[in-house]
Amino acid sequence: MSTACGSADGESATGTGVSATTGGAGGSVGRTTISIGDAERGSGLMVLDSRTRTLYAVDSVPAQTGTGGRENAVLSIVDLATETVIASIPLPAVPRDIAVDSAAHTLYAVSSPGGYEQLESGTVTVVDTNAKTITATIPTGKNSWQVEVDENTHTAYVLNCVRNCLAMDVSSEEPSTLTVIAPGDVAAGTPVPFGDYASGFVLDADRQRAYVATAAKRIDVIDLATLAKVAETPVPHWASDISFDRAGRTLFTGYWRWKELDLIEVDTSAVRSIDRPGCTDPSMVQTMDSSAHTLYATCPAADTVAVIDTRTGAVTGTVNIRSPEAVAVDPDTHTLYVYGAGEVSVISR
Repeated sequence: MSTACGSADGESATGTGVSATTGGAGGSVGRTTISIGDAERGSGLMVLDSRTRTLYAVDSVPAQTGTGGRENAVLSIVDLATETVIASIPLPAVPRDIAVDSAAHTLYAVSSPGGYEQLESGTVTVVDTNAKTITATIPTGKNSWQVEVDENTHTAYVLNCVRNCLAMDVSSEEPSTLTVIAPGDVAAGTPVPFGDYASGFVLDADRQRAYVATAAKRIDVIDLATLAKVAETPVPHWASDISFDRAGRTLFTGYWRWKELDLIEVDTSAVRSIDRPGCTDPSMVQTMDSSAHTLYATCPAADTVAVIDTRTGAVTGTVNIRSPEAVAVDPDTHTLYVYGAGEVSVISR
């Protein structure tokens, strides 16, 4: 690990430096890089807080004595104004997903240490991003998979995806559930059924809805007030990844085995498919820049990030990055951040 964890409160003793690189790719003006951790042990998790100009990235670390052989993780906090790591916080387990509530100064990291077969109960680690300390560890449900935060109500939602998230198995006897964590709570209620074979979801804070990608070739619409399904839209393909273009009110769903993305107009339920760059990598992830009508889709096996115009479906560029594990975009500056091989590339666009 190149990120220091030397001080008592978890902050780094020194910031990590920035090294400049030349040129640009896929329409980028230029780039710098920020060292985060071990080039071979990234976790593929990163989230951007555009309000505070802060980036949060997770790096896994080797198992320590007494941990039963399980890896641990460190949450690195990056000040984007200076492009330096300003703190590092050890986490009790390698998370599967992270989400940040900027206004509440809270980060949620969801973990399920047992893996896909053991199906152990998951937990959510709650981090105070101002104090840079862990404030709670909350039990959730079996195979906790994804966490999202409602920016209006400050409620966190955890998808517990028992079998179908990995195998897309609609025959699973244990369909997905949802754990709800109210703001300030240090305990969660009993998980409730959530969609039919849910494999991923996004929140629509404006309409108080959740849009759920399923292994049943369908998008389920959930009312967040009642947690009841209020609508559904058939789609051509199974999906595990789902993104929401808030400005265009469009959903984008995909699965690494398919070479297409499905586009769903939320208000009309109209569906169309577009070709995705030829990447069938199970580690692929995607993120949305709504105001720029741009979708970024990683392909770690090809060391690329595809730039897709969400209005036309055309691939407008390619960014070359070694092993891109996670991607985030600043909605105000449209700067692209790509985490891979132990560093974050900062790409002006």
